[in-house]
Amino acid sequence: MKTIIEATDTDPKHEVELLCGACSYDLDESEIASDTCANCGTKLNLKQNTAIHVTSIPLFATAEI
Repeated sequence: MKTIIEATDTDPKHEVELLCGACSYDLDESEIASDTCANCGTKLNLKQNTAIHVTSIPLFATAEI
């Protein structure tokens, strides 16, 4: 299950993905609630991947004195 959180004033845009810890199967919400992996059948041990979207820092023009 992949969740995308949009950027705010204090936090950058990021994605959180929940996977089965045993087989890395991408789970959906109902599979997480069942507590067993639909792909490999093991007791669910979640693994989380987080991706942070980085934007460039704006450059400010410097005034010559």
